[in-house]
Amino acid sequence: MSTDTTRSGHDAPGRTDQTDDAAVEALGQILSLSEAARRALASTLREGGTAVGPLVGVRSQDIGVGGERLGLAGYDNDVVVRVLI
Repeated sequence: MSTDTTRSGHDAPGRTDQTDDAAVEALGQILSLSEAARRALASTLREGGTAVGPLVGVRSQDIGVGGERLGLAGYDNDVVVRVLI
């Protein structure tokens, strides 16, 4: 994932055929670069009843075990996926 923090959504149609993909990439980049954003996501999930520990990273457009494309995968210190978005 790029670490270019100057990107914005206005050029999304030129980078992808799917607006959803651009939104997922943007959210993934924010979560990857911001520990505070990952903590807020984990806290929101816990408030909603999902048992999730600290998230140390996020991968976007990951491929699942069955070959399915995942939007965002949040993982823990052991690089075990704990959250799928």
